[in-house]
Amino acid sequence: AVLVAPRVVEAFEKGTGAFMHGFTYQSHPVATAAGNAVFAYLEAHKLFDRVVPAAESLRKSLAAHESHPHVGQVRGLGLLQAVE
Repeated sequence: AVLVAPRVVEAFEKGTGAFMHGFTYQSHPVATAAGNAVFAYLEAHKLFDRVVPAAESLRKSLAAHESHPHVGQVRGLGLLQAVE
């Protein structure tokens, strides 16, 4: 649901009814090319296949420090880990 002032409703009723807007990088050819290059790199270097083993290795390495008196907790998901 959206609440708007009557003058906003009138603008839609008198116009085409479409709300024409966009984002800075919407349909931008350079941004699209950059995104495609990133995905090509990820696939070519099989980075997605390496995430799970790398995350398990990181978690195992960090778990060794959980008993340290200055560490409250080690937690995270995948390669995004936190040491409290």
